[in-house]
Amino acid sequence: LNDWGTVEARVNHFARDERYDPYGGDTIPGVRRFALTPPFTSYQNAPFTLRSAPSSTSGTLLGTVRLRTGDLEHVVKVGGEYNRGSYVDER
Repeated sequence: LNDWGTVEARVNHFARDERYDPYGGDTIPGVRRFALTPPFTSYQNAPFTLRSAPSSTSGTLLGTVRLRTGDLEHVVKVGGEYNRGSYVDER
């Protein structure tokens, strides 16, 4: 605004959609051998279809005002923040 006050606004957005499908299609069964040590191998096809889709949106508004009363100077800050997010985890 000038030397006595400022206004700051921010908006952020993040979205991602990752899909991992079996490379042989859904019709070929996947057989998995479980072990405690590598190699963790699978045969014929990948055993699962995975989807991970996080998203987030946020906004911030901040106002700063400098006030002078006599020999004293005061700084007043007022603001707010809003966040919204979601997460999809499908198997």
